[in-house]
Amino acid sequence: MRFISSLVVSFVVALGLSSAVPAYADEFRGAHMDETKLSPIGTPSGLPADARIHCDAGIEAWRTHDNAGAETHFADAVKGAPENGTLHYNYGLALHLNGNHSAAKAQFEAARKYAGENRAIKSSALLKHHLDGSPM
Repeated sequence: MRFISSLVVSFVVALGLSSAVPAYADEFRGAHMDETKLSPIGTPSGLPADARIHCDAGIEAWRTHDNAGAETHFADAVKGAPENGTLHYNYGLALHLNGNHSAAKAQFEAARKYAGENRAIKSSALLKHHLDGSPM
């Protein structure tokens, strides 16, 4: 009886874990991506006030696992400073986490274009995966 109870518990746990994987993760399974290690880049200095406020709010939304809120705030941050690579990167990350990979790719292209000497952007495996098809 104890064996059957353990088996049922194991099945229920496995079923719960499999449903916790986001649907969009399927297209990235071969990339060996650990979504939990992805994080936005900190708010850069010298931004206009509205872009800084939205970037900070996007980072806070990401920290609280509010990916939709993060996406909205990072989109607004990009509007306030459209030539800032960090803001495009953060917006691309939020789009990626929300499963909008084609829009994420466009943001990563802008991030690369405006990266300057930003090593975090230039070395990002996620950005390279979206733009170059590099494995993660």
